[in-house]
Amino acid sequence: MVDLGIRHAASNRPLYVVSLNHFINDGSTYLIASLFPAMELAFGLDIFQIGLLVGAGYIINVVFQPLTGRLAQVHSPRILFAAGISLIATSMLLFAEANSFLVLLASALILRLGSSFYHPIGASVISRAYMVEKLDFAMGFQSAFGNLGVVVAFLTSAPVYLALGWKGPFLIYAAVEGVTVVVTLLALGIQGRVQPDSAQQPYRLTAGHLRAGAAAERHIPDRSQKKKLQGLPVFFVVVSLVSGGANAVFSNFGNLLLFHDGYTFTLSNEMMTLWFCSAFAGAILSGFLARRIQRLNLLSISFLLAGIGSLVFALESGLVLVSVLVLISTGFMLSITYPATYSELADYVGPGKGKEGTSYGFLFSSQITGSAVLGFVAGYLAGGYGLSAAFLISALLLICSVPCIMLWKGVKPGIPAQGLA
Repeated sequence: MVDLGIRHAASNRPLYVVSLNHFINDGSTYLIASLFPAMELAFGLDIFQIGLLVGAGYIINVVFQPLTGRLAQVHSPRILFAAGISLIATSMLLFAEANSFLVLLASALILRLGSSFYHPIGASVISRAYMVEKLDFAMGFQSAFGNLGVVVAFLTSAPVYLALGWKGPFLIYAAVEGVTVVVTLLALGIQGRVQPDSAQQPYRLTAGHLRAGAAAERHIPDRSQKKKLQGLPVFFVVVSLVSGGANAVFSNFGNLLLFHDGYTFTLSNEMMTLWFCSAFAGAILSGFLARRIQRLNLLSISFLLAGIGSLVFALESGLVLVSVLVLISTGFMLSITYPATYSELADYVGPGKGKEGTSYGFLFSSQITGSAVLGFVAGYLAGGYGLSAAFLISALLLICSVPCIMLWKGVKPGIPAQGLA
């Protein structure tokens, strides 16, 4: 396996450090979304301006995600993780001192620049550190900690804001992020660059791989393997765009929709924690479910049920019981789509090809592109049609993606990997 620049790569230390960074990265990012109702009132923002904060921030991710994916292939993850969290901490300090929309926008852009580091780097580390039979579990584990970070942000931001004022939540998060930088640097040790993939040891083949023939055993890619490394199929683009957009709509505008429906600021955030707690459970259980339900069938079911839930939430969010049930179900289903898609990509790209970071960077950029588009759309449509319109569009896209998933199931190349159930 490739040298990850981690002293204890044989242990679970890479997974724990990646999960910690995911917790802080996503928690810090969605701290802003959890404060949108307060921001709307304190700065006199309209939904279109909030949509600009969301969409413009995601565009920064789209631009820088492929770059950080490439950096993940040649630089130590400890340095990249620390750089990303440091930028996020800087943005927290700027948010604390914000006095206008332009300062809020600049802070959001720096925040998203910092968050561009985590996902391609974290996914690349996990995919290299774990064999295919443990890949679903590892992807789900670290994904769950990202959801847990968001849960903490949504549960604590309103009480801290009401107790300490606008600066309180941001200063606390900046301090925690500083500690995270130190912990990451110490935990991963003082290491240099990641060895080039050409210098890595031969991949340990399973019986399934051996059945692929001598070419696979010697790790000599044939023409079809070379072709598939040159670009990703439309399946990955569609699934990542739609899942990213749907997640962005719920995580950024769910509490605002509830707030506009008459729920209090605190209750709106508390109800959204149901969505994120369910997402935590879904991410943890995604590996378990993928081993018992064929992964692409699981993706199809998740997209369909999430689409139905988004439709119901758009129409009946004012009913407490309906909102609770919908938030729990859609959070669970949408959270499965991320680790399942990344695991599907890991099987498709294959081990040891030197394309992990770039491929994961591209996939997450597609997810963020969907987030940016629906972020802008939600803000634009809110003025004329209300926030429900964003959830209706999300529902339509999710349901229409199911045929694409089933089509990919029928035409995908045969990949002898145990990760495919």
